Amino acid sequence: METAETSGAYRHPPVVMMRNTPGRRFFALEAFGSYIPGVNPTPTGADVGGIWWCPSPPPPIPADVAAVIRDWGWFNSTYSYFGRADVWLPGEASHPEDLTQKELAPNCLLMSDLLSHWHVDDSWSYNHGRRSGINMDPGPPAFIGLNQLYGDGRVVWKSVKRFDVPNLNPGNNAIGVIRAYSTDSTYY
Repeated sequence: METAETSGAYRHPPVVMMRNTPGRRFFALEAFGSYIPGVNPTPTGADVGGIWWCPSPPPPIPADVAAVIRDWGWFNSTYSYFGRADVWLPGEASHPEDLTQKELAPNCLLMSDLLSHWHVDDSWSYNHGRRSGINMDPGPPAFIGLNQLYGDGRVVWKSVKRFDVPNLNPGNNAIGVIRAYSTDSTYY
């Protein structure tokens, strides 16, 4: 399963598609829902919890979840999924070699706590820090670090000290960044 993509060029690691896209195998609730509980579809959206939502940030707001599902066909997760970077287009990730390719590799990221920036209101999303949650921090981001899951199953804490916080921007190829719509980004 690969990380969700839109417009043929933009990856969205922190989203989970509600349904598979014909001809694609995106990370989707339709494929995983029966194996990984915690998301219960409702007539207008979904209740998101369990392992799909980190317990550190505030719980998701049902109306926001419903609007995102209605408008985009996915729900936001507090985790980022980095699957099948080998099929991504050049430029979607600054360092695709650090991400999961065709097979799980011990030194490649599969998933991570969320760390993303949204251009609409210039807000940040992350799980651990002063203003955790989806689009809760007006910036600069006050996160303290994030957990990262590698292909061998180990989880490693990556402290904020290992990030160049003032230079977290989608144009900085020296850092791990995945671009969505060229203005929105997920960092790892």
